[in-house]
Amino acid sequence: MEVLKDKRSGEERHCIKPKNTRLSYAGKGLAAYFKKKEGFGMNELLGIAAALIIAAFIIIPGLRNIAQSIMTKLQDWWNDTIVSKIFTAS
Repeated sequence: MEVLKDKRSGEERHCIKPKNTRLSYAGKGLAAYFKKKEGFGMNELLGIAAALIIAAFIIIPGLRNIAQSIMTKLQDWWNDTIVSKIFTAS
């Protein structure tokens, strides 16, 4: 058993130190976890690189197609509804 002291309140508790440090940081936020782990590791960097590659080759071209279809439909609506019905030439 170890005596753990709370840094803010100064209270002391007798408890068993957990073997897995990730479990002790549950609910304390990512900032506390990364401070304890002392920076990024290779797994985190590879995960970020994989996410950027997926975004570049899959998600971004799909968004371009959606935006083009929306703009085409808006242009058709503008020409068919607004221009032909509201701004008719006399």
